Amino acid sequence: MFANQKLLEMFIDHIETDDTERHFWLSRIRKLGFDNALSEFKQHRSHTSRIHPVNGSAKPDLNGKPNA
Repeated sequence: MFANQKLLEMFIDHIETDDTERHFWLSRIRKLGFDNALSEFKQHRSHTSRIHPVNGSAKPDLNGKPNA
């Protein structure tokens, strides 16, 4: 059994929800390999940064201003 089945299920759910995200993560799998891309996904999930992995844009704060 996969050691971190919950992470895998979250990854699959995530890439199924958005074509852009799916394209991004499938490209990462092709470039890095599955295990490394999944580790990167895990880091993005737990990272405190508000930078979006696909487009690199800062998500706005609650006042609608971009976060630095």
